[in-house]
Amino acid sequence: MKLIVVTAPENKPEDTKHIQELFHVGLESLHLRKPDQEKNDFENTLKQLPPSLYKRIVIHSHYKLIEKYNLKGIHLTEWFIRDAGLHEVKELITIAHQRRLSVSGSFHSIEDLENLQLKLDYIFLGPVFDSISKEGYKSKINISDATTFLQKRKRFEVFAIGGISRDNIKSLKTAGFDGAALLGSIWNDGNPSNNFKNIKNQITA
Repeated sequence: MKLIVVTAPENKPEDTKHIQELFHVGLESLHLRKPDQEKNDFENTLKQLPPSLYKRIVIHSHYKLIEKYNLKGIHLTEWFIRDAGLHEVKELITIAHQRRLSVSGSFHSIEDLENLQLKLDYIFLGPVFDSISKEGYKSKINISDATTFLQKRKRFEVFAIGGISRDNIKSLKTAGFDGAALLGSIWNDGNPSNNFKNIKNQITA
């Protein structure tokens, strides 16, 4: 089971230090999500990281930066897919794939995935549990229904997101998810690398 860490949305001076620590303790892929950052600030966050890490970073906004940095991929947010229009989204996916970048997206129901018209490499599906980082953001996914879908789908990998912790991650592995995207359980107490190691140990023990 694969693990992805999504950055906390807030902008904090210690962000890049924590990101490097996460990679040091075994993180393979990080999603850089800073929804309130303008392009220059977002790019400055990248510049503060060693270029050797770029190929393990997926960006959630300011997609033109793939022309400048050797990144792992792009993640299409729900609002971008909705607002940009199908033609523009498909064109961006084609450009990214031509550059051999991964393309992923966020979805909130099994129906969204069954009707998906986009060529994505993997997707985030959730929230599978009540969110840790967003108060009042309740689970929308029936795990049993997800398991049924996961048993028949072939086109893309599915990562669970939302409320995932060391206490419930094994149930997602049992359900058949390809991986999990971690957010609140990583960042909420100021010790992300230790939190990541504890969760990783749950699925490798």
